[in-house]
Amino acid sequence: MQFAPVTAPTDTLIAQARDVIAAARTRVVRELPYFSAPTLALRPFALPGLGTFGVDAESRMAFDPLVALAWGMVYCATVVAHEALHILLDHHGRRKGRLPFKWNLAVDCECNRILIDAGFQFPPGLKPVTAAALGLPEKLTAEEYYDRITDEQANAYGPGQPGDGTGDGNGPSFPGCGSPCGSGAGAPQGWEEKAKELSHGLEGQSPADQRTVRRSTAEAINAHVAKGGKGIGTVPAGLQVWASLQLQRPVVPW
Repeated sequence: MQFAPVTAPTDTLIAQARDVIAAARTRVVRELPYFSAPTLALRPFALPGLGTFGVDAESRMAFDPLVALAWGMVYCATVVAHEALHILLDHHGRRKGRLPFKWNLAVDCECNRILIDAGFQFPPGLKPVTAAALGLPEKLTAEEYYDRITDEQANAYGPGQPGDGTGDGNGPSFPGCGSPCGSGAGAPQGWEEKAKELSHGLEGQSPADQRTVRRSTAEAINAHVAKGGKGIGTVPAGLQVWASLQLQRPVVPW
């Protein structure tokens, strides 16, 4: 991925963008109190010229300062929650050799359904990847979406290489995922391969830490649902199912 800025943002603009990101994270936590752990676990760092937001497999979240300022707090909250979902739902661990771009479309269908159900607003003029936009059934897993996405459907979102099911670069894609083949989805490219260097040594989250966040988030969701789960922080159905599965005790055969 290329990320050469047309105009490099000043230190003042970068500081303002950090404030927007901080406010966006606060908004997510306020609206979805049970989602605080994965939101606050993200490690944001400015990456001028990226043109979007993205998260690597160790929870480092790159953001383009100029994009953050253009989107503002409300829309940045949507994208921050989107990136946190990639990590929470273990999209990088679940890829298992699937074609990168098709997998990213599949996991975006999974993430964006949850965001829509939670009432988040997408930046104007962008086309979020959803099951409806791809003509697929709702409420499937990323693995099920992947099996149903055709090359033609993938091509509509581009970019990618024609003929390999990764798109042809002609269609709009929701840029809340950073690079088209990574962003926590399991196929690091471009900035993600050197995220620690680009973030000036920012430490990421270990797999053990991420597992702890998943467990605590599942427990928080179940506790919220048990209290009635109404009003602020109502839990989308997709997250309720996920939390129940996370907390199931493994069945050990005799």
